[in-house]
Amino acid sequence: MTDTPDLVVLLYRADWTRLSLAAEVSRTVDLDLSALRSEPDVPRARSGNEWETATDLQGTETTRSTLLVAPGRRYRYQGEGFIDGSDGDRSWHEVEDDGAWVATLTTDPEGSGPPLRTLLRPTWLLTGFALEIGGPVTACGREALRVVATPQRSMSDSMRWREPRGREPLDRVEVIVDAELGILLRHEEIFQGQALSLTELVSVSFDPAQAADDAQFQPPSGWAAAEKNAKPTPPDVLDSDLVKLTMVLMAGGLGALIKPSSSDPFGQATREEPGTAMPEDEPFPPGALPVSDEVLHLLHAGQDRQEPGIEATLHCWQDITALLSRAPDRVRRAGLGRIGSLVDAAGQRIPPEHTVTHLRIAGPDRYRIDEVAGPKARARPVTTVCDGERRWSIFADKVKVGAPAPPRGEIANLLDPSWLLEARLTGGTETVIGGRRGYRLAAAPDYPHRIPMYSPDEVVVDAELGVLLGWITHLGPRTLMRYELRDITAYSGEPGDFQPDLPPGIRVIEEDPDDGVTPGPGDTPSAMAGFFARQAAKDARSAVQGFVDFIRGGDARLPQDDADDLAGEDDEASPRLATIMCGEPRGTTGENMDLDRRLDPEIAAALAELPIMDLSDIPAAREIMLERRAAAAADAAPSPTVVRQDHLVPGLNGAPDVRVRHYRPIRAPGVLPCLYWIHGGGHVLGQVDQDDLVMDHIVDTVGCAAVSVEWRRAPEHPFPAPMDDCYAGLAWTHKHAAELNVDPQRIAVGGASSGGGSAAGLVLLARDRGEFPVCFQLLIYPMLDDRNATPASMALTDPRVWNRTSNLIGWRAYVGDAAGTDRVSPYAAPARAANLAGLPPAYLAVGDLDLFIDEDIEYAQRLQQAAVPTELHVYPGGSHAFETYAPGSALARRFVRDRDEALRRAFGF
Repeated sequence: MTDTPDLVVLLYRADWTRLSLAAEVSRTVDLDLSALRSEPDVPRARSGNEWETATDLQGTETTRSTLLVAPGRRYRYQGEGFIDGSDGDRSWHEVEDDGAWVATLTTDPEGSGPPLRTLLRPTWLLTGFALEIGGPVTACGREALRVVATPQRSMSDSMRWREPRGREPLDRVEVIVDAELGILLRHEEIFQGQALSLTELVSVSFDPAQAADDAQFQPPSGWAAAEKNAKPTPPDVLDSDLVKLTMVLMAGGLGALIKPSSSDPFGQATREEPGTAMPEDEPFPPGALPVSDEVLHLLHAGQDRQEPGIEATLHCWQDITALLSRAPDRVRRAGLGRIGSLVDAAGQRIPPEHTVTHLRIAGPDRYRIDEVAGPKARARPVTTVCDGERRWSIFADKVKVGAPAPPRGEIANLLDPSWLLEARLTGGTETVIGGRRGYRLAAAPDYPHRIPMYSPDEVVVDAELGVLLGWITHLGPRTLMRYELRDITAYSGEPGDFQPDLPPGIRVIEEDPDDGVTPGPGDTPSAMAGFFARQAAKDARSAVQGFVDFIRGGDARLPQDDADDLAGEDDEASPRLATIMCGEPRGTTGENMDLDRRLDPEIAAALAELPIMDLSDIPAAREIMLERRAAAAADAAPSPTVVRQDHLVPGLNGAPDVRVRHYRPIRAPGVLPCLYWIHGGGHVLGQVDQDDLVMDHIVDTVGCAAVSVEWRRAPEHPFPAPMDDCYAGLAWTHKHAAELNVDPQRIAVGGASSGGGSAAGLVLLARDRGEFPVCFQLLIYPMLDDRNATPASMALTDPRVWNRTSNLIGWRAYVGDAAGTDRVSPYAAPARAANLAGLPPAYLAVGDLDLFIDEDIEYAQRLQQAAVPTELHVYPGGSHAFETYAPGSALARRFVRDRDEALRRAFGF
């Protein structure tokens, strides 16, 4: 290699769609480092204890796969148990299932994206990293460059698609770049000084013969099989009209549009003083010339050119009428609460909205943003100030104070436009905006998941500073959104410029670290919907929630900060939930999960007497459980009217025998219904005898028999071993129904906490196998969802009760490093079950201060939607398992009475 290539140009112009190559791909991952990076706050096990042996020492995993790429976006990528491919127009996926291959059509409406995108489309290196060329090397017989990419502090830190929330940043990325093609031949991630993952092409051949064989790029099972299993368009690639509808309503603030007056919902919004008219578009020059190298460097190094800082005025215009008039038919058909009336009634009532913002920027965490003119949205601060150590968001009636963060998304995007290097850019004719010279570019998504969903189709790049002077988004022929930066001057920042002037007596609120950050490029629909909810006024909350549910396809999991704003302590619950609340419904996040303030007084007094349980030491936690059980047994003797008998039943598929305990009322001859019970314990704690008193009570009060199963505990025995034990016990109960004097048609399955989750999973498994009928499911505050993404699961951190840390540990012990991924079976985490139809009637009960409240309510709703008769009880002031440690409280007595009556009804008494 005689000359070192221009790295920015080389990476940007890497074009996988013209490649013709075959390669073997090797990927090695350090599973222990990966787990540490994903869950940095989860305590690691102590050296030498049994949990570390069972779950932490996972070592490395190496996989091999083959890759075939041909011109025209055609590829075939094959590994153990899967094949991905595309013929250039249609993408498909095949997976091996029980020895058979199942094909699925996964057509991307924006066109087929590359396989191994990290290697074949390396433009991701051009934003958020400082690049250093280490010198020439040879790899796969080709001339190449060794490059070190180090994450750097920048405006793009607000673009949170880089890493999922809570994941620790990498130290650096080391890559080998093909000096001719620009693709990566090797990609290694370094975390805490160690290799986290290594992906490399270990052999490459160009223009292989198989690239000319069209059959290589078709699903082996055939197109008919793939089309039969075609997946619907996922939320991440919703049609552009729907995405733009969402984003503009977000940016403008739905509260500015929806008013409580039913006769004139837009009246007040349209009485704002008219601002400057949106500038007219100039026709884009014909032709699609490639963007110049000069412009690529302007975009890549724009932030460096702005030092020490800039002062500017930001103008934004939004044509909301244009957007609403083009709302897709499926938006109208979906209803979406008040959104439907907004879409239908808007017409020409809403003029284009114009806002003006004054910016003083001295860095990603030193700035002042003042809203100067335009409609006021309550959810947007009037002034935002950040001094590098704190950030103040000043509203009309309050101030939110939090950790430093980059400016909100659209401002960060304008000042650091390096993210545009992940788009297809053309053009570059000179133009002038606000007296400054710039280059006019057309921008199109290279891959829709990687740039803003409200992405511009036209931008103007300042020829000196590299900032975006203009940003235009069109919807058909109309301009939907337009940003312009004007009055740009150099700005060094004076002492005190980044300190706020707070009005005397204003309310000051400490915000969560992630609160209030506007989604940046590539944010998922989940983050998008969360911010949308924050922007809405309280009187539009029901419409927002409907829209959130629609965008997510029913998977309504708001981030913590979004749900806080959506709920609000004075909010009324939706009518749908109010009918199933056992008391006044309240929100589930923020201060509403404050145990000290909201616990039932009797529950709080009992909780104060309990020892704190630290699940990071599972053996010690098990000892505490034994002590609790011993204390409970000392206070209450076994029922003299119930007989108990233990049995050892055969395990599944050669597994160890399973202990079950049979409970039966002495004075109840004849055939009885039976409750098959699974005790709780976060999948890691507990034994069958911990619920002896509960079973005695149910058998006595309801008049049924009961069988309780002793399942093997994680982490020594992770899923599916505990579920196998539960199924073995249920099978034995059915097969021995005659000798147990039990009616096999009236066997219910129940459990509490993790036992409730396992009960729900067992009922799913019984339905799918079709071997043993279940007449009813009794789910007591069930542990259903390994994803830990509901508002309550993020809010509840109090160590006195089952909290977020305990939940993460419990799930990780149960399902290992699959926790939080799509590899988790719905039999382990029933919230993941796609189909709840055909299940037996259900009863769910949970306290409103329980970490599981959100997932339990959602599961109950989904059961109802699947036509499963479902009864849900929510107990205000109740924490997790409150009836076990405060059994004499009025709330616990009501809880037990409701549960027993539900069982009696289920058994036909």
